Amino acid sequence: MTGAEENLASQGKILVVDDEPDMVLLLQAILTHAGYEVLTAYDGLGALERVEAGLPDLILLDLRMPGLDGWDVCVHLKGDRRTRYIPVMMISALRSAEDIARGFRMGASDYLVKPFRADEFLARVKSLMQTVPSGRQAVKERLTELLFDEDWTMFLVQVRNREYTTRTADFLMTQAKARFVGRWGETEFVLILDPKQAELEYACLELTDLPLSLGIVSAETIGSFADAEDIISAARQNLAMLNEEDEDSHGPYVNCPR
Repeated sequence: MTGAEENLASQGKILVVDDEPDMVLLLQAILTHAGYEVLTAYDGLGALERVEAGLPDLILLDLRMPGLDGWDVCVHLKGDRRTRYIPVMMISALRSAEDIARGFRMGASDYLVKPFRADEFLARVKSLMQTVPSGRQAVKERLTELLFDEDWTMFLVQVRNREYTTRTADFLMTQAKARFVGRWGETEFVLILDPKQAELEYACLELTDLPLSLGIVSAETIGSFADAEDIISAARQNLAMLNEEDEDSHGPYVNCPR
């Protein structure tokens, strides 16, 4: 497996930000062993540069760092529409109730006080990662299961503007009525749905202000495919076909109850 393939097969991408190299190495070792792809930064500016280069699924953020500290980094992240939905876990030796409350007021999803137990740390990471789409390996496993199922519909959701990727992930995880939500690539998501919900869910996605393109396959239409890659390929073909059609042929749908 190549490095790129290994990254895509990870459980998710996590950015570790701490000015203490030993702490970075410790967190990196724990997370890598648990199956996560780990990015690292040693100061606030480096963290923002890392995020700009590629959006992580979760950010683990130390607070007391030289120059741009963790508080400032969090303000920057939550003030940017591209990154405001990325969950942030603050990890710090600051343990007063005032500091912890301040962290949550600034938009942190969790606050972990140093020192901490590895099992508690991983449990908190897992909990936060459940608020973001599953990684490509999990998607492949679920799609492989569909080869033996006769009652499903799958949407391939492509984000046409990379700046909306994190917002799309948040919307899909919190609003989509799907059995499963996963991430296939940096700007591609997979939804597995009950066929009875598919038409309404399609309408809801079409009516959002997100720049999305949708491809659809189902147990009834795809025929027999060898593996998950074939299902994705069929969805992409459908997406390309729908993009060539007039938008009026997708509907009209008007009701999107939530």
